[in-house]
Amino acid sequence: MRDEIYQRELGWMELVARAFFEFFQNIRGILFVMVVVFLPVVLLDSVILTRLNAINSFLSTVQAAGTFLENREGIMQAMNHTIIGSVLSMAIELFLVPVGTIAIAKIVKQRIDGEEPDVKTALKEALALGPTIILTGLIYGVLVTLGMIVLIPGIWYSVFAGLYVYCIGLGGRKGWDSLNHSGELVRGRWWRTAGYIIALNCLGALWNMLFQAILVFGGSNFAATAIYGFFTYFSAIFADIGLVLLFINRESQYLGWQTFGEMKKEELDFTE
Repeated sequence: MRDEIYQRELGWMELVARAFFEFFQNIRGILFVMVVVFLPVVLLDSVILTRLNAINSFLSTVQAAGTFLENREGIMQAMNHTIIGSVLSMAIELFLVPVGTIAIAKIVKQRIDGEEPDVKTALKEALALGPTIILTGLIYGVLVTLGMIVLIPGIWYSVFAGLYVYCIGLGGRKGWDSLNHSGELVRGRWWRTAGYIIALNCLGALWNMLFQAILVFGGSNFAATAIYGFFTYFSAIFADIGLVLLFINRESQYLGWQTFGEMKKEELDFTE
């Protein structure tokens, strides 16, 4: 595995097959990160979603009754809670989710390099990258959102800079440099990269369909929503691992085959 991923460009099917292999090889580390990072994310998301649903129900009732003037104070409070919920959701997506993604990326690379995965160290290093993750995520989100106004530029840039999280976590790059470096790894292979991302997410979606029975039989209560959210992140990790392998393979080619794989551990310690 190590010799292949550091010595030649792998095809789609090879990367997908190896993503399955790495997913199950690292299942203990993945579950640890799930409990420490993604379980709190799911619980927070579920609380926010429950509150937003209650707010929407209240506003729908007010609208149906036509009692806006009588409920001005309640409407203002509802709007404030909506804004707070949206900000919290954005903070979760900008910080906690990338931290978990980078921790898993580090675990996968450790095993590829023949090391025993150190989950706690991986999490500690990922958390230390927090400021860089948030700043770069904001830049990426704004650029993609602006691009989506006319659709095609947004789709193009979301793929072009889509490896930025791994450029930060495994490549030691920051801010604009991580976004630009992702573009270097994708340039000339945009369609190939987009197709691979779509394939990974489709496979993850197929897994997720199995978990939708939780909502069918459990309803939309807090517990069912939280359990379903947990398994949704769990299935999405497969796609993340696939992108980790793509990044390692492309980075090795970019730096010169074997170079990225032979870097000493201290050279990859960007938290100091």
